[in-house]
Amino acid sequence: MRVSSRMASSAPSRSLPATVCLAAGLLAAALAGPARAQAINGGLSISPSLNLATPLQANLPFFPDTVLPTVHPLYGDPFGLRNGLRDRGVDILADMRNELGGNLTGGTQRTSAMVNQIGLEADIDWNRLAHIPGFSTSMVVVNRTGASVSGGYGDAFVRSQDILRSSSGGAVAHLVYAYAEEKIAHGRLALQLGREPVALDFAASPLNCAFMSNAICGNPKALTGRDPGFSVYPNSTWAGRLIAYPLRNLYVQAGLFAFDTGADAGATFDHTGWQFDSARIKGTTSVGEVGYIPSLGQSGLIGHYKVGIAHEHGPLSEIGTDVNGGPLGVTGRPARNASNRNKEWVLFDQMLVRHGAGIDNGLIVVGGYVHNQPDVNSYGDERYLGLVDRGFWRSRPADTLGLLYATVSASEVLTETQRLQAARGKRLSNGATGVQTAETIFEAFYDMRVCTGLSVAPDVQYIINPNAERRIPNAVVLGVRTRVSF
Repeated sequence: MRVSSRMASSAPSRSLPATVCLAAGLLAAALAGPARAQAINGGLSISPSLNLATPLQANLPFFPDTVLPTVHPLYGDPFGLRNGLRDRGVDILADMRNELGGNLTGGTQRTSAMVNQIGLEADIDWNRLAHIPGFSTSMVVVNRTGASVSGGYGDAFVRSQDILRSSSGGAVAHLVYAYAEEKIAHGRLALQLGREPVALDFAASPLNCAFMSNAICGNPKALTGRDPGFSVYPNSTWAGRLIAYPLRNLYVQAGLFAFDTGADAGATFDHTGWQFDSARIKGTTSVGEVGYIPSLGQSGLIGHYKVGIAHEHGPLSEIGTDVNGGPLGVTGRPARNASNRNKEWVLFDQMLVRHGAGIDNGLIVVGGYVHNQPDVNSYGDERYLGLVDRGFWRSRPADTLGLLYATVSASEVLTETQRLQAARGKRLSNGATGVQTAETIFEAFYDMRVCTGLSVAPDVQYIINPNAERRIPNAVVLGVRTRVSF
């Protein structure tokens, strides 16, 4: 679930129906007509990671105003209502996303599926609205429907579509986050309290969800997979976060989050996101991250470099050791309990060539490495490297091309446990049907801005070892993602 300028504005009003807009936009693309520029993946829930990706402005007041999200809605500003609210510090954004995918080859069978998300975001600058200096609130709810194609062809390890209906419990209005933030000291200090996922602010980038694959959208999969302690969009927990800017282009942030078993699918899963009691809180997650945002050369080639660590203290189980200290894959006894685990990450992106103003208008290389403690994580390490190029086509400055390579490995302890189980004819851990080692994804997409507020992105993925199992044939998945902002 967050451009050199942090100014926010609304686009001029448009009243064409969506179907006419789509037809006109497709024709315009074919003729290489101009398109309006805006941030990659602009829209719902982008503000938190986008704010962290932007260097602190100079000469801010002691209590700086909140920068409301930049919005370019499909229907513009009817009757001046949107701009009227924004002038008073209130911004409302509705967003609809669809992800359609189907595997042409590979997997356990050929199948296709579509997932959908409708979301509503409300951001309020309380200084403008009620003269409370430096204070703001933000809230997002979503409704998700449909099914993931990955489950149909046997891949539960890394999904080819980011949206997952079951992660929001099928609720009509699932609460993603609701928090308050106070900024002081000319923006150099900010305290955030409320309900939010760990991964909203940590190990996050506004570039990640330019890709449709769950390998890095919205965070590296190895960090967030099957882990209520490192909660991920759209599931939140009680949280507090402090961010400090020792320098305008250097930040340090630390957060303390409740280890809430309701933040992950299971017997205690919070299907609605509105269960605020402490019944499912079993520990804490402490997270820290340092980020550096250089701007290189006269053209301002902006980069983002971050290093982080998370320590979880909660109800965990060892993957390879039973209650008596023996090898679980041999004895089949219940797993030994554990209470601590660590995760570390090093992530970066760097613009190589600039095509226009803003943090994402150019050719950008992205990459990262994630490490998990292997005895208590089903996921092991993750490595990824990619390119995102926005504005490479001068007459289509809002269009974006992306390429990604990612390898997500299973924990080495899980792999060895499964090998022992397979040799003895036992059911394999982690719900696998074969020994899990690693899964590799190659992805390419072209995001076309059809018109203001509407984008269409054809996507192709080649998946080696779906579900991290070598016995499952490699898969070719074709997809298309649409995004509409209202």
